Amino acid sequence: MEDSVEDYFLKEKLDNDRDLWDAQYWGFYDEIDLKLFREDLFLDIDDDGIQANIKTDNKFKKEFIDLSLSIGYNFIYFDKDFNEISKDAFIKLTKSSTEFTLSICQCSPD
Repeated sequence: MEDSVEDYFLKEKLDNDRDLWDAQYWGFYDEIDLKLFREDLFLDIDDDGIQANIKTDNKFKKEFIDLSLSIGYNFIYFDKDFNEISKDAFIKLTKSSTEFTLSICQCSPD
């Protein structure tokens, strides 16, 4: 997921300028800030610090979805092929899909 997110920001925010990525110290958080809001949700997930993966069998799946929709971060939603989708499309996909993985990471300039 990191590569796809990095590619997105390079293309959409930095005009494909890798030097600007480096100059502005863009990078991924070592620990996702969402944990500050609901640390209990992150106790039993596949999490390498940079990326958290929540599968449909996770008992807190709905809470993760609600959290990603309610907090004032600038969330960018992607489908399984890493195409950007709207918040409404994200909601529709999570409601209509029987099996999926939510992957969450956080990226910003320093």
